[in-house]
Amino acid sequence: MRRIDSSVGGCAFKIYLNVKNLKRVTRKRGIFPVEIIGSVGPDGDVKQISLIVLILAEVLSAQTVSITGKVSDNAGAPLAGVVVQIFAGQMKTTTAGDGTYSLTGQIGSAIRSLPDGKGINDLQYNSGRFFLYAASPSVVSIKLYDMRGALAAGIYQGQVKRGITEIPFSLGKYAHETFWMHVETEAGTFTYKIMAGALNTYVKSDKAPSNGRGALRKTAATPDWIQASKAGYQSHVEALASYTGVIDFTLTAPTAPDFGPNVKIFDPGMAMSAITSGMSFSTGEFSGNRVAWFFKPGSYTLNITTNYYIQAYGLGVSPESTIVTGAVQNTAGGLTAFWRGAEGFTVNGNDTWAVSQADPFRRMHIKGTLALSNGGASGGFISDCKIDGAINPGAQQQFYFRNNALNGWSGGNWNMLFQGCDNPPAVTWPSGAVSVVPKVPLVREKPYVIFEGGKYSVFVPAWRTNSQGTSWYNTTPAGERLPIDQFYIAQSSTDNASTINAALAQGKNLLLTPGIYQVNAPILVQRPNTVVLGLGMATLKPQNGVVAMKTEDAPGIIISNILFDAGTALSPCLLQVGDSGSTSNNSTNPTIVSDIFGRIGGGGSAQAKAHVIMNSNYAILDHCWLWRADHGSGAGWTSNPCNNGLIVNGSNCITYGQMVEHNQQHNTVWNGNSGQMYFYQNELPYDVPNQAAFKDGAKNGWSALYVGAGVTRFAGYSLGIYSYFNHTYVEEANAIEAPRLPGIEIHHVVTFSLGNDQGQITHAVNDTGATAKWTATPMIRFGDYVGH
Repeated sequence: MRRIDSSVGGCAFKIYLNVKNLKRVTRKRGIFPVEIIGSVGPDGDVKQISLIVLILAEVLSAQTVSITGKVSDNAGAPLAGVVVQIFAGQMKTTTAGDGTYSLTGQIGSAIRSLPDGKGINDLQYNSGRFFLYAASPSVVSIKLYDMRGALAAGIYQGQVKRGITEIPFSLGKYAHETFWMHVETEAGTFTYKIMAGALNTYVKSDKAPSNGRGALRKTAATPDWIQASKAGYQSHVEALASYTGVIDFTLTAPTAPDFGPNVKIFDPGMAMSAITSGMSFSTGEFSGNRVAWFFKPGSYTLNITTNYYIQAYGLGVSPESTIVTGAVQNTAGGLTAFWRGAEGFTVNGNDTWAVSQADPFRRMHIKGTLALSNGGASGGFISDCKIDGAINPGAQQQFYFRNNALNGWSGGNWNMLFQGCDNPPAVTWPSGAVSVVPKVPLVREKPYVIFEGGKYSVFVPAWRTNSQGTSWYNTTPAGERLPIDQFYIAQSSTDNASTINAALAQGKNLLLTPGIYQVNAPILVQRPNTVVLGLGMATLKPQNGVVAMKTEDAPGIIISNILFDAGTALSPCLLQVGDSGSTSNNSTNPTIVSDIFGRIGGGGSAQAKAHVIMNSNYAILDHCWLWRADHGSGAGWTSNPCNNGLIVNGSNCITYGQMVEHNQQHNTVWNGNSGQMYFYQNELPYDVPNQAAFKDGAKNGWSALYVGAGVTRFAGYSLGIYSYFNHTYVEEANAIEAPRLPGIEIHHVVTFSLGNDQGQITHAVNDTGATAKWTATPMIRFGDYVGH
């Protein structure tokens, strides 16, 4: 039983449900999701309450249920004349003078007949299969749209014969989804709302939207559960503890979402000294602290300095909405400046971003110069930024720039790739570090929290194809605003895999506030177009050897800004994107994972077989650092074992800014065909105890990049592989191994045997390329390889 009391425009109501006559209840007894839609009139009175009831029961035919209840105001006085409707059962009534109501109708999996004379006589579901019953041969198109109106999947396209035709439909993919089924025939077009319950139960509703679009139709006085915040209200889906009980439903004026204690929100109206004091927070390299700083749009005069596990966010749709006179910076420098970030600011002045790995710098407008080091620095990622002054890399070793607008560059050390940038520096390869790729084939920028009109939402940028330059400068960013009440806002102090999965199953997106989440079961991301966004280096730590997160092969899933930190029990991987053996074609709306960081050890003993496995076809990885710790607690050859960083099994996958280090076998394994890799940073494991422990069969070493034997097409650009064998003399036979076929193209490889390295990288690619050896020629720049 669950009670929630709140008011609606000065009038509150409670809904009491008593469900009877439900038969064939399965082992899922005790779960009763109820979707409740309330309406208010201009005078604030409650006018209508609609219930969408999903009974989790195994039903092979429709069955009759009875639901009784009562509607009352906040003082307990009954409300008469309120419309109560249950869409799933197509039942409707009004409350009596004492506020009570009684509904009787059918709920089950039967999908009732379509209108007569339209070419399709019936659409039915039975024993896990969909069937079309046609009065005459027809050309049929069936598509699914999610609740936001986005195409979820094409189910069927073609001729159906007279009589019965089975329609292929994967129940597993949409087991928790509510969607529109859009049927087009030669005779007409029909749209039906299909309510997908658990255990393969479905219910059709005649409440169809116009034009096949998703989202319940909204009027100013009729908010619904998915559009409520747009209409000025919030709504919630609650679950009964049993089939008979009470729900007190809330429909309230919007309140500020609870981002938890680790999100600090700053306003330009605050004293700058108070903001500076609020940012005085120190975190260590393997600290358990996680922090996000939100800066509402406006102007600030201060220096914002990040540290470990701190990310600073400007909350404007464009970075030009949040202006800082001073700096948004990291000045610590050093080779271990990890796990921090900044995005969404305009900086009036010069800036410094002296970082190493796992430090995303996104959607920034720097109106001065930008320095990338303050002492040693070992790599980084900058995307969707405009830098008005020159960039000085200084001691920065390698760096990846994507979709930026630039105005000057000097220097460069090992490996620098500029892709899809306006005004990139001149190519200096092979005498220098700079490589250029003119366009970015397909990408969408990472989602981000915005604050406008007094409300929070999450902006999901649109896809860009063959792009160059930023997504926002001199233009309005293209994308979609998702109201914050479409997100389950998780907090590590109270949430776990069970609560998060329950929210995802109800159709929510997920916002992981800063913290460390101990998960004893995989977080399951199954619904098409689900957005999962972490804040402040939110961390998932698997327990008992589970995979921390798995996604379905559904289109449009977005996973962003999460640190996966392995546990002490052996996990097969930390993040799994798609099912093994995936055959789905999501080419027009792929899954994308952005700013994904894996860690094995450093904060104690830990293990996993791999960091990330990408099974989905057309999946995109936009910036990662998958690190088996070479220092810190629990860092040692046997105390933090991990074979592989990234395994790509899907076809047509793309990676941008891939950084994978110190894993004990092939650091990246690419088995999918037609893959593209843009920028690769790899260090082989430092702590190899002897050559025998680091051999692929009879071959010395494990290649840093291994393209599988079944691959016929692959392209890699700007790949850096480095060694620092500091225990004993070790040889790496080939930095890269790939099939010797014309469809294999690898461009600009640098191998480097670092200082005091007791070994060598013998060849760059497939037994070609000179040897990188510290005591002879430490660095080798290898040009272009086409398989042969």
